[in-house]
Amino acid sequence: MSHSKKSKLKVVPVKRYNRAKYPSFHDPNPIDHPDTLPYPFSEKVFKMLCTMGFTGALLLSSPDEAEAAATEDISLEKRDTMVNPFTEKMTGLPYMPASFGTGLPSRLRREESIAVINRVFREEGVELDSMVNFEKDGVTVTANGYNEEMKLGYVYIGYNRYGEGTIRNNGRMNKKWEFNETYKPKMHYPSPNKYKNKNKYSYKSLVKEDKPQNKSFVYFIDNVYPTLGSLQKKNRFERAYLTFKIHNELDKIAPKYPVYVADIRKSMENPDRINFGKLEKIYFTLGILRQTGGTFPEYTESEMVRELIRTVDQSDKKWGKQMNNIHVLIGLKRVADNEKNTALLKLIKASFAKSGKAQQDIFKEIESTLDFLKIDLWEIQRIDIAAEQNRYFLAPISQRDYRFTYKNFSRTISKEDIKIIEEQIDKITDPVKRENRRKWIERKKKKLTDNPLDPKTKSLKLLEEQVRNYIHWAKSQMGY
Repeated sequence: MSHSKKSKLKVVPVKRYNRAKYPSFHDPNPIDHPDTLPYPFSEKVFKMLCTMGFTGALLLSSPDEAEAAATEDISLEKRDTMVNPFTEKMTGLPYMPASFGTGLPSRLRREESIAVINRVFREEGVELDSMVNFEKDGVTVTANGYNEEMKLGYVYIGYNRYGEGTIRNNGRMNKKWEFNETYKPKMHYPSPNKYKNKNKYSYKSLVKEDKPQNKSFVYFIDNVYPTLGSLQKKNRFERAYLTFKIHNELDKIAPKYPVYVADIRKSMENPDRINFGKLEKIYFTLGILRQTGGTFPEYTESEMVRELIRTVDQSDKKWGKQMNNIHVLIGLKRVADNEKNTALLKLIKASFAKSGKAQQDIFKEIESTLDFLKIDLWEIQRIDIAAEQNRYFLAPISQRDYRFTYKNFSRTISKEDIKIIEEQIDKITDPVKRENRRKWIERKKKKLTDNPLDPKTKSLKLLEEQVRNYIHWAKSQMGY
């Protein structure tokens, strides 16, 4: 039995190798495109068949000639009316929210997208009514713009408008805050060890601020806590910590709630006599009052705020319900501001001045307005079907549409930047570094020539093109 002679392994440095590269989000989805589409199934030939028909296609003598029937020979008006560019599939919904944003592409902001969309509709001679409550075929949605006579418009689907079925998880992202639920906050207490070491930041920050509550808490940590028995330490520390946090909140809201703050300060002169559960309610109430003062500064003395303060001494259910309703209104204020929905904002403000049945009636109006604002996945599907049947054309333009994403891997360098760097080249004494810098400049110049637009501008241009295509397509379907 013969054996091949063993050769000695030799380590040789590699002078050049291909750098590893992650797939780009611009790459085609391999699931959708498992194989290269051969003639006659290429996109160009499909477009040619749609415009020339099969008879015209048969006049072409070869596949090469078919591919050579360039789309440039077909007018833009004919090309862009062939398909609907804003279908349910293109919305990117439903989507799975990412737990972090590292590496994700950027998306166009609502304001800049809507500005482009409205401009294109104007340029195409379509006058849109703004924020129209659209009701057809069970679809109830507020259209950002709609022309009733032409049955043409659009709805922009941003984060605040995601309805049922548009988000692919059942966790926090799908949590809906509703009126009249019971708010059940949970207090999180730190470990006493966080303050026991005097060299740590937590202890140093306590000592640094010359406030009565800081001095009192430091005294407790230094002198009282070490003397307590093991059974007492947890409860006494939590009470001392809660008292410290309450006084901090009182300092923050004192200018906007002077009378209430004075009453709480008086009752807090002997906090050990206050029930621990009530102390927690006071702390959370102060927090929601601070948010209310920041979001609705004109309603700090409103009926709704006074009712909240009264319920601190009542049952947890009544207090929790009032806390929940204010919490919901604060969240809806952000939605109304982002969506520029003045009707919703007016209802939110009106609810602060009411109580009882009158307030509940306003809550129902708010819920009805939200029903129009949110768009469910099945509604997008019905809009799709309606467009196919030429009944109406309401483009569902989604912020999740992957076509309008962009990514800046590095800071874009301008012609002015290159000019400044060129002026500094002669100051480089090392000839090798000087030559490398020249080559770097040439590469940047070529990149600017090949890609004159930055990624974000490209996305905006593409959005403009697709909106224009949609209008041309819709008009062709209606016979305009």
